[in-house]
Amino acid sequence: MKFFSTRAVLLMAVFCFSLFSNANISPSDGSRINYTQIFFEYDEVQGADEYVISIFSMDNSSEPVIIKNRSLACIVSGFNFGKGYLWRYEAFKNGQSIYHSRDFNFTIIDYYLVDTNLFKINVEISKPS
Repeated sequence: MKFFSTRAVLLMAVFCFSLFSNANISPSDGSRINYTQIFFEYDEVQGADEYVISIFSMDNSSEPVIIKNRSLACIVSGFNFGKGYLWRYEAFKNGQSIYHSRDFNFTIIDYYLVDTNLFKINVEISKPS
C-alpha cells in the first residue's frame, strides 16, 4: 500500500510542477535544434480567443514571420541551418491584446555540426540460407 501512496504523491508533484512552469513552451528558451520544421507550443491564456506568434531571425536577415492561430500549437517550416531565432506569442480577446510572453530563443545548428553517430541508422542485410 505504501508504494501506491508514494506514487500518488510523485504524480501530484509532477502535475503541480507542470501547472506552475512553462511546461508547454516549445521550443524552449535556448534550444539547439537539428531540423528546420519546428513545432511551436505555448501556454493557454485564460479568456483568449486568438494567439499571434512572432518569429524573428537574430541577425535580422529576413522579415519576421507572423502567424495568427486559434489553437495552442502550430508547425512552422522554412528555418535555416546555422541561424538563431527569437519568438514570442501574444494572446488576444475580441481583438484586444491581453498578454505578451517574454522572448524565447532557439538555434538551428549547422547541418555539418550534427553528430552523425546520434542519428545513424544501422542496416544489416543478410542473404537467405
